Amino acid sequence: MPLEQFVTASLLQYRAFGLLANQTHPAFQDDLNQFIHAHGRPLAAALAALDGVVSRQAVEGLPYLFCSSQTEPDAPPAGYCDEETTIGLRTLLSTRYRFWQMQQLPGASPTIRSCLVRAALYILHTRNFNASVRYLLDLHKHGYLLSSESLQYSLAFLFVVRQRVARDEDMVPLCIGQRDGPAGWRGAELLPVDLQTLPMLREAEEGMAYLLQTADNDIDEVRAARSYDEWVLGQHYLADLTMTAHFLLGYLNMQNERAFIAFNVRYEEITADGFAYYHTLRGEPERYPFEMNLTYSYAIFQAAQMGGGDWQDRLCDERVLVPDQLADLLLPNDGTINLQPTPDNIPVAWRMLSAAVAPIYAQLVVRDPGYRALARTDDQIGSGHTDLPSLIRAIRQNPENQQLRAQLLDRYPYCDQCLFMEALYLDRCGEQKRAMALLQQAILIDPSDHHRWHSAGVLLHKLGHVEAASRLKGFAVTLRDDPPVAPPPEDA
Repeated sequence: MPLEQFVTASLLQYRAFGLLANQTHPAFQDDLNQFIHAHGRPLAAALAALDGVVSRQAVEGLPYLFCSSQTEPDAPPAGYCDEETTIGLRTLLSTRYRFWQMQQLPGASPTIRSCLVRAALYILHTRNFNASVRYLLDLHKHGYLLSSESLQYSLAFLFVVRQRVARDEDMVPLCIGQRDGPAGWRGAELLPVDLQTLPMLREAEEGMAYLLQTADNDIDEVRAARSYDEWVLGQHYLADLTMTAHFLLGYLNMQNERAFIAFNVRYEEITADGFAYYHTLRGEPERYPFEMNLTYSYAIFQAAQMGGGDWQDRLCDERVLVPDQLADLLLPNDGTINLQPTPDNIPVAWRMLSAAVAPIYAQLVVRDPGYRALARTDDQIGSGHTDLPSLIRAIRQNPENQQLRAQLLDRYPYCDQCLFMEALYLDRCGEQKRAMALLQQAILIDPSDHHRWHSAGVLLHKLGHVEAASRLKGFAVTLRDDPPVAPPPEDA
């Protein structure tokens, strides 16, 4: 159903910002302001308009975190969305970008860590210790945390406290003060814990074994990615995840223990691979930046190939250099390396980033605000009209020319004006489902255009979603009358 797909794409866009953003970049504050203005607030407001008429299936399993007592005051401080969760869609999104803003405040690190520890203790209290570890990792996985430092120290605190209690449930009264019901946890005082005076009652192996198994599961999940979106975002998450596991092994003096040595070495390699990929994505300006790129793997493959033996199986099993879906294509059984397959051989979901991720990738990785007019240079696209204005003029003069329309979207896949124009054409031809798919892409690229939301309402009405259509049309009027105002640059 188009509405559920749209909610999923909106959540993906938020996740993309949290994972791709570089908090240490000089332009980060402007990046954050721009995202909130251009994507964050319009999407959150649109989902607020749809709340109650769209299925909550898209948010099931999504972690949430509340630090302020002002937001959803009756809700727990932490948890996962399920069928019974009553938290509004707008709140699920807006609290995330507020948490990003909170992480940017001067001297915010202690406050952020306290918020994370309190949330983890609540999960421990309502579930168990392992669930609290998984919860913190899930926050980072879904883009809540702008760096891994707060994750590392929050986990380290939980692990060292756990060593000093006989039972996991004893951690809660040791670390947190009086709390009255789930909502009371948000304002509950974190108690000072003098670790030096508490005797060691347990070793950390059990909890560490769960953390490493969880990390391995996440590694396998990224390797099993089903699209280039999942691969790119997963690689950014894995670099921080494996670095966190490596940090904790060292922090707890377990890096040289026989049971964990192999994990430690492997995580060092995966971390290095992840940061190599990070820099490769940002260092090849000559190529069309949104298409699948795995060239960072080439040197590693060549070095492993020179070693002979079962190097392909070993690299595919131990590292995260090749997605499972593309392993046979990129590493044929004849022992060769094929990191530049022809586009026709690449599954559609792997050819380039989706319209949900591409705008955020353009802002944070490519740093090209004109990406929508950036042309692909694929020889298969063909010749003829090459520049964007020329193509648009030609199509307006001859809207029935299917070859021209296909050429336009192939050459400029993120031109939101072109996507919108094609969606309107398909609607006139009676192809409302195809029109809605393209219109959603145009909206994700620029959610601040009220015309697109109105058109989405018209299409939804034709598709039989009458209540949702009415709400989106109303939202379009609100957006028209009160458009978002671009924030000034940070140094203005």
